[in-house]
Amino acid sequence: LMVSASEFAHAFADAAGFGWTVDGARHDWGALIAAKDREIARLSGLYRGNLEKAGVTIHAARARLVDAHTVAVGDQRVRARHVLIATGGRPKVPAIPGGERFITSDQAFHLPALPDHVVIVGGGYIGVEFAHIFRGLGAAVTLVHKGARVLPGFDDDLRAAVQDGLARAGVTLRPGGAALALRADGDRLALELDGEPVIADLAMAATGRAPATAG
Repeated sequence: LMVSASEFAHAFADAAGFGWTVDGARHDWGALIAAKDREIARLSGLYRGNLEKAGVTIHAARARLVDAHTVAVGDQRVRARHVLIATGGRPKVPAIPGGERFITSDQAFHLPALPDHVVIVGGGYIGVEFAHIFRGLGAAVTLVHKGARVLPGFDDDLRAAVQDGLARAGVTLRPGGAALALRADGDRLALELDGEPVIADLAMAATGRAPATAG
């Protein structure tokens, strides 16, 4: 939903070549977030309903593994021959001074307003996707990544094409950058790097995920 919303900016830009005049177009971040929340609630209700129709018992509570065949759920204990743990993961944040000032992809979906300038640390697919989302919706974006190119581990031709696409979209790239500290700079943030720091309104960490199996 967020990616689709950001892609309209390109459609508006192309429309002029087909004789369209699109004056005064603007984006309402609050309306997008509200629409996103409604759609997620609708889909969640459908999934839950389908599970219940299939005879699945749902416990809306925190679960704790007691032994290989027992799960404590609230004040109940559920036993089974096999227990599958599928708790997903949590975004990781760089362990640097001021790291608590970062947001992650979890908070990005609930921002009260679109920041003017976002700095994203991490050149994986999550960082690249959010760089396009924020830029397409009108924010200035700086993408900091350690390697020479984004998307480590992907096909090299693809990496080159994606990096060129980011630059064409207006994303400022800081390859080879290592985040050293994130500090307050008045009412903004300053991300300290090996070179010149990046001053932004919001800093997002997209540096991988860790299994959500403890804590």
